Amino acid sequence: MSLIQWPGDLLIGHSAVDDDHRHLVEIINKLAEAHAAGRQSGLIGEILSELADYTAAHFEREERFMERVRYPGIDEHRLNHSQLIGSLSRIIYDFEMGRPVDQPLLDFLRHWLTDHIMRFDKRLAAYTVDQIPTEAEGEALPDPAVA
Repeated sequence: MSLIQWPGDLLIGHSAVDDDHRHLVEIINKLAEAHAAGRQSGLIGEILSELADYTAAHFEREERFMERVRYPGIDEHRLNHSQLIGSLSRIIYDFEMGRPVDQPLLDFLRHWLTDHIMRFDKRLAAYTVDQIPTEAEGEALPDPAVA
């Protein structure tokens, strides 16, 4: 069973953002599966690095979009991004110092992702409902595979 079910309530209604979120869910679920299989070595470190890298790239794309649409909640949203990046950095540091990935850590990761989407990204989506270009007009966020 996956740690986070996709999509659940996590869809915000914009395909590029939802694709990014789906990929973040996949990475966290992959980490949970590695933990459940008893792997605490290099694979866990690789997955944590992938999570940090993809999260940072996603947040950068999202912040460029917020600037473009002049989102009034950008400062609070950016602060939450910064806090999440800081948390991921501490998790990776602690892992490198010998702290194993455990269930409380996995629960924390599930909570920060779902909470961020539900509290911050859904507000952004509501604000931009009339400002997000359709696929035919061009995408609001760069393709995650290219960015």
